Amino acid sequence: MKNGFALITCLAVVIVIAIATAGILQAVGSHANMKANTLQEVQAKYLAEAGTEYALWKCRAVNGGCSNATYSIEGTNNVTVTATSLGGGLYTLVTGVDFVNQ
Repeated sequence: MKNGFALITCLAVVIVIAIATAGILQAVGSHANMKANTLQEVQAKYLAEAGTEYALWKCRAVNGGCSNATYSIEGTNNVTVTATSLGGGLYTLVTGVDFVNQ
């Protein structure tokens, strides 16, 4: 009778350890996915800021300013900025980032 009880106890301990290990592995995997998503958001933010600065520079470099122009950062095809002149050197800039994880 004692041999059977020891076997059941060992199996229960192994099952508990297996469930705990699976939970830890899932948590680590979820953390890695969250980190990748955060990195992608930061990269998209900086791409949008760079596109805005580039469009503003282009608007100021063009004689007479820009009016309803769409710019993209050279070498990329995932950042677009639409600039509209408000007059007096003021512009409305709308930035779009189409970020694809590479």
